[in-house]
Amino acid sequence: MIRGVDTNVLIYALDSGAGWKHERAVEVVEKILKSPENYRISAQVLAETLYVVKRKNPSATPLAQLLILSLSKRVPIVYYTHAEVLQASGSPKRYFWDRLLAYTYLNNGVEVIVTEDGRPYRGVLRVENPFKEP
Repeated sequence: MIRGVDTNVLIYALDSGAGWKHERAVEVVEKILKSPENYRISAQVLAETLYVVKRKNPSATPLAQLLILSLSKRVPIVYYTHAEVLQASGSPKRYFWDRLLAYTYLNNGVEVIVTEDGRPYRGVLRVENPFKEP
């Protein structure tokens, strides 16, 4: 089963102040790097990760760049096209970017998205939340 990763997983992996969520996200990233053939990462997620880090914690930018480079060397990167943009265009305005990601993953063979917030993805992908309270 192929899994896609949402931005929040990478953000938590980069945020050592996020407590147990950081630890859980690091575990997810380690799984991805150990079995990259079971995952896909959207270029959108990589861009969003860098954008959030640069905005909220600029000093972590080099670490974010290193994570993006490591993932992109091992994990297949997927991209959206006009088809996914059109599919997402019928989504509620607040879910447009999430649905764009969902359709990008779906159209590239992804069945499950690993994310903290599954609401925008339901009905398109199965949701796996690694951040459910222990």
